[in-house]
Amino acid sequence: MPYTYRKLSPQERDEVVESRKQRGYPLHAPPHPYRENGTYLITAANFEHMDIMFSSERRSEFQELLLNGFHEISSEIIGWVILSNHYHALVTVESLNLVSNLLKHLHGRTSHDWNLQDGLKGRERFGIDFLID
Repeated sequence: MPYTYRKLSPQERDEVVESRKQRGYPLHAPPHPYRENGTYLITAANFEHMDIMFSSERRSEFQELLLNGFHEISSEIIGWVILSNHYHALVTVESLNLVSNLLKHLHGRTSHDWNLQDGLKGRERFGIDFLID
């Protein structure tokens, strides 16, 4: 949906957002009905799958921040992969809310830092999507 959304007319966009409101879904993100402790496959993609993490340095930096962040919220990290345009992490957590807060902070920080490095302002970096396994 994120890619087709920008191709919709303003009226169609309003209808999509209103439908999501009526269902109690987040307005611009997938619904996440499970929030309690468990094992989750976390997947996040860069905005429009752009190759933002193009260098091994950025991928290493992101990996360190991601793994440290999961460690700080006492998550068991089972496995992960970080690619140039998205990443996956399989983790056992106490609460998905902790993960949401962690990733919002991490994505905001790296977006800001990498935008400055790239001489850009306001470019979105990540569209967060949690896949539950």
